Amino acid sequence: MSTKIIATVGPASFGPSKIRGMDAAGVDIFRVNLSHTEVEDFEIVYDLVGSWTDKPVCPDTQGVRMRPNRKQHGFSARDLKIFPILNRLNVPMVFLSFCSYAEDVARLKEHFDYDVKVVSKIESARGLHNVREIAAMSDGILIDRGDLSKDVPLIKIPYAQDYIMEWAWAANTPVYVATNLMESMMSESEPTRAEVNDIVKTLDAGASGLVLAGETAIGRHPEKSVVVLKSIIEGRDSHSELDGSTEDEVIIEWLLK
Repeated sequence: MSTKIIATVGPASFGPSKIRGMDAAGVDIFRVNLSHTEVEDFEIVYDLVGSWTDKPVCPDTQGVRMRPNRKQHGFSARDLKIFPILNRLNVPMVFLSFCSYAEDVARLKEHFDYDVKVVSKIESARGLHNVREIAAMSDGILIDRGDLSKDVPLIKIPYAQDYIMEWAWAANTPVYVATNLMESMMSESEPTRAEVNDIVKTLDAGASGLVLAGETAIGRHPEKSVVVLKSIIEGRDSHSELDGSTEDEVIIEWLLK
């Protein structure tokens, strides 16, 4: 299964030339963040982006961060207003923010009269507690390392990421990773060595796909961010073909090429 690239649409990328360029560079899914999109504007944004690309255009709910020791549904007032619009537009997939319980997935699907795909975002302590059940109910899992770091100490985020991935794969559910993949490309024309290493190690750990957020939504280089990410993915795939090789010259030739 090829690694998916999910790109977030925003002011830096909203336009026919940008969307088409990102599409050609390797984007598989375009994400629209409902936290930054007014209800009355969503359909216009959805239709325009859909006219510039054949790739799926999928909303990301605003969601509600759970209060400690209090069980409530994870939908904001904005989400509840926009669900009928999403249903009418027949959106193929929804990213469910702050998914805390498996029941949140079922409640979201109740707002649709077709089998909408749900990618549940694990970005809180409650979601982490219930990731096993959430993964079993979902069509995908998205690890949002940014919001998750508000509950999990920063130095333990890599271990939380591995833990979530393990349960996603146990449920045979694709798992995507977001936040700070190439944060430096918000302003610079290339990522740091540390960012490249993080991406490769995340893929080695089992990520099904990667999410570009600020890099494509508000960064200076939305198209190039996709180009660079695609090249990192392809480099990692090329390296995996060397698995089992003990010939130093073969490995060194690949490294220097």
